Amino acid sequence: MGSVPRRSIVRGGLMGAVVCVFISLVGLYTRFADLELVGEQVTFSRLLVLAPALVAAFVVVRPRVVAGERVTSKLGAGVVGGLLTGLVTGAGFAAAVWFADWFGVERIREVFINVTEPLVLFLTFDKGVPEGLPMLVGVCAIGGIIGGFAQTAPAAIRTPVSVGVLAVLVLGLLQRIVPIIIFELGWEVDWLYSPVTRGLTWLGGALIFVVAAGLTVLWQRSGERTKTRARTIAREQPAVRVVAVLAFAAILIVLPHLLGTVISEVLGQVMVFVLLGFGLNIVVGYAGLLDLGYVAFFAFGAYTTALLTGAFLNTSEGAAAPALSADLNFYVAVWIVAALAALLGLLIGAPVLRLRGDYLAIVTLGLGEIVSIITASRWAAPL
Repeated sequence: MGSVPRRSIVRGGLMGAVVCVFISLVGLYTRFADLELVGEQVTFSRLLVLAPALVAAFVVVRPRVVAGERVTSKLGAGVVGGLLTGLVTGAGFAAAVWFADWFGVERIREVFINVTEPLVLFLTFDKGVPEGLPMLVGVCAIGGIIGGFAQTAPAAIRTPVSVGVLAVLVLGLLQRIVPIIIFELGWEVDWLYSPVTRGLTWLGGALIFVVAAGLTVLWQRSGERTKTRARTIAREQPAVRVVAVLAFAAILIVLPHLLGTVISEVLGQVMVFVLLGFGLNIVVGYAGLLDLGYVAFFAFGAYTTALLTGAFLNTSEGAAAPALSADLNFYVAVWIVAALAALLGLLIGAPVLRLRGDYLAIVTLGLGEIVSIITASRWAAPL
């Protein structure tokens, strides 16, 4: 066991201050200032103020190797090390805020447009410089204490607390999705989500934390036995696996009706791009082929699906029928599109089958540009 080295504390704290300054310069603090997660006090921007010190302290008090031996810090030493790291982060960040106020916000804004008076007021808790700077240092110190605790506390305490806090943060961020699901089920949501701030109420946040932490404790005590029993049942009774798959499929079918049309459309677009990422991972990640024209197949599938399912053209004069169109059901058209895309891939892949590395990248980049030019050309406009 050992204390945290001073050099690590100073280095980690200064890095945390640099991250805080960077977040300020890109405008994230003011962008999410109105995103309340719990009550009116816990906002996403306030957590962003606390987060760099937390992460810096978590890294600083991690176990280290000294003279070939692994040295870990006790809980007390870890909390003290985290506190000092947070103080260094807060002092560095406060110094940067003081310099911005002294040098002139408007002069800095000529280069960094996100540096504004509202940003300074936010970072000084609406008290201005220098009255609000001690509060800024205190918030960073709290973040350092949390980081040191999270790194050195026993797993029996650290894991439930971490899961509980994470559950509160996730449900707070999903404030535009979860209330809709609860409302569609016919339940009251005012006790969980505030109709004013849209975030969690303090009662709802406390209940979520207790439930998540309690379930984690139960899982720590009996999780391995439960997993072993589940594997045994699934292996000895195949019907159970079939029922589980059917139940999961039923949830996926019902979920869009609970989420509503707007959120379902957004999630549908997200999943489309997730599929694009999966396909690119197969080509580049697993096959090791540097394909820079992969999006061409994405465009081909999108336009072909639209044509086969009876889409309309968007023109300057309004909607119009394309030159080639069909009224197929989506679940029929998708198989035709997949087959056509595979055929297109075969036609394009055959001539460049032996190319590797930069040569393949150049050829596929040219393919992507060709598709981009075609889709924007007058020749393809009727489609």
